[in-house]
Amino acid sequence: MATKKNKKFTKPTRFVVTKADFEYNDEVHSKNEGGIPLEIYSSRESAEREALKKNKEWLREISPFQYLYDFRDEFTDKQLSQLTRLGLDLNSRLDECAFASLPDEALQILMEASIFKCFEVWEVEESEE
Repeated sequence: MATKKNKKFTKPTRFVVTKADFEYNDEVHSKNEGGIPLEIYSSRESAEREALKKNKEWLREISPFQYLYDFRDEFTDKQLSQLTRLGLDLNSRLDECAFASLPDEALQILMEASIFKCFEVWEVEESEE
């Protein structure tokens, strides 16, 4: 007679690409807690790659001052210096400043500030259902 072995089952981990939820406060858009789930991946690398792609696309489309008052509020002096070197004119009119023409290296620095990270990856465990 065969006996059953007790096997420990682990719940599969999934990686969800989420889009931040922003709220307009009559001046700028502020990031809310949480996010909107968009896509599920079985590997962190795939999810991170997709979130990075989506963040770059988003950054190239937005006007940054819909999300902050002044760059100096969100970045260190070193980051500001790097952004200037990479082509971001911090002294331009606020509504004329855009990220569309910036190189990927500059976009990476921008994404270091959470306000400019619209897409993030959350790690979740699959439910037992």
